[in-house]
Amino acid sequence: MRMKLITQPLSEPVSVSELKTQLRIEHSEDDAYLFGLIVAARQYAEKATGNVFITQTWDIPFTDFSSLEIPIRPIKSIESITYVDTDGNNQTLSDSVYFLDDYGFRAHINLGYGEQWPSIRDQKNAVIVRVVAGANQAPQSIKHAVILMAAHWYENREETSMDKLKPIPLGAERLLTLDENRYF
Repeated sequence: MRMKLITQPLSEPVSVSELKTQLRIEHSEDDAYLFGLIVAARQYAEKATGNVFITQTWDIPFTDFSSLEIPIRPIKSIESITYVDTDGNNQTLSDSVYFLDDYGFRAHINLGYGEQWPSIRDQKNAVIVRVVAGANQAPQSIKHAVILMAAHWYENREETSMDKLKPIPLGAERLLTLDENRYF
């Protein structure tokens, strides 16, 4: 499923100083590079698990209202549901029409009692759900996986030959499986 990131996380699951402790680095010349590795490791962890670990906002497109299953977790809130009406105008659905069912593995947006979905234009991306997802703090297993991956990438900056090709650390892969969400 295609989604669009609207608001980036305001922080990362680990700090540069935590990564420097792992790497036993005492200088600050590589701090910007280390921060970039942390961001890349978090993004890798999110894609690998299907979860978002730090609060961020996403737009999720749907063709219609038939199945509004949210492919990421955890969901903090539904910010809005917009749709294209039959005349081609963008509309915002009242939050009294729907509710979020987040009790299962996958969150769903369901129609409220006695309500009806509005008529929409038959087109791609006719319905856009804007969600705020993530947590205020990543689980410890994810923090450690991010540190392991970022440290690995720092120490193995280039893959110059097949002999030097190294995958991400096995420990990081195992930690990521603790939070897997296969549908992201």
